[in-house]
Amino acid sequence: MKTVKKEAFKVVGLGIRTTNEGGKAVNDLAKLWSNFLSQDVASLIPNRKSDTFYGIYTNYESDHVHPYDAIIGYEVPDFSQVPEGMVTKEMEGGTFEVITVSGDMRQGEPIAQAWQEINEKGLPRAYSNDFEIYDERAANPAQAVVDIYVALK
Repeated sequence: MKTVKKEAFKVVGLGIRTTNEGGKAVNDLAKLWSNFLSQDVASLIPNRKSDTFYGIYTNYESDHVHPYDAIIGYEVPDFSQVPEGMVTKEMEGGTFEVITVSGDMRQGEPIAQAWQEINEKGLPRAYSNDFEIYDERAANPAQAVVDIYVALK
């Protein structure tokens, strides 16, 4: 783990509101990822900055258990070309704890395990804008490397 500063950035993609109460997020996030992958969202966003995409957790009601928004999307320079049905999010800059996860991401197990450990760690979380970065190191989901950025107070 390491602590870093990150500048603000803008994202366009697919989003849902979910909660970890009663395990609801497990099904909701699986459906969101399925929609993201099956709709080839990358081809629908004309002004994306790169092929790197983000898994975002934001607008927390209070903490990781209660309702929050989940978004999967691409960084864009502005919101001038938002495809119909997609959501936007301006990610605030700040201080983040970065946790690097590697393994077979096809079923999401390494990411889910990492978030469970993050939630048990007692980090001074801001519960504002957490995200995962899926860059070229995640191109092969069977042997992927993903960075998780946890916003700190």
